[in-house]
Amino acid sequence: MNSPIRQQDMCDQKPWLTPWEQVSHLKSKGVRFRYMSEAEAVEYLTKNNNYFRLRSYRTGFPKVSDGKRKGEYVNLDFKMLVDLSIIDMLLRNEMISLTLDIEHFCKVDLLGRIEQHAEDGYEIVQDYLSEQDTFDSKGNVTNWVKKEISRCESSAYSAGILAKYSGFNMPVWAFLEVITFGAFNSFILFGSVRPGLTYMCPHGAISLTP
Repeated sequence: MNSPIRQQDMCDQKPWLTPWEQVSHLKSKGVRFRYMSEAEAVEYLTKNNNYFRLRSYRTGFPKVSDGKRKGEYVNLDFKMLVDLSIIDMLLRNEMISLTLDIEHFCKVDLLGRIEQHAEDGYEIVQDYLSEQDTFDSKGNVTNWVKKEISRCESSAYSAGILAKYSGFNMPVWAFLEVITFGAFNSFILFGSVRPGLTYMCPHGAISLTP
């Protein structure tokens, strides 16, 4: 049974805007259409981009502090939002290849160091997973890494690997193939401060993410 929607929740809901209404809303916030016409903006919002994503780029622009246009954006043109969206896309395309390469070679290097120190490939994973156990508000044990891995059970890439190891009892070389980048970062930090495992992160407690 669906829970009733509170009156306050209904008041907080945003209305669905058509592309023309989206343009009107932007105009009311001081966004101008000098370098891209309103009609072109409507076509762009209809075919090329999501309004919610596009308008998020506006937050970096200053607003008028006083006077008749108080609260409106200062010299913000719709084309500027479009350009920022394109730059963001190009940057993401460049960064994804870099991050994938970094992740791959970090894993290769880590497995090499684990092998050199004759570490038990199963035990190190169990030790790490045990340290991720926490208790929820009801006192039940929960583990964010195990939850992330479980969500990959239907993945064409991970399903075959996970099917071989029940109860998360897997060796580190398989473990590294089914965890997220965030979990991999956490795994390295786990080794950087744990006695006997500092070789996993020889430069100290560094992080792969900002």
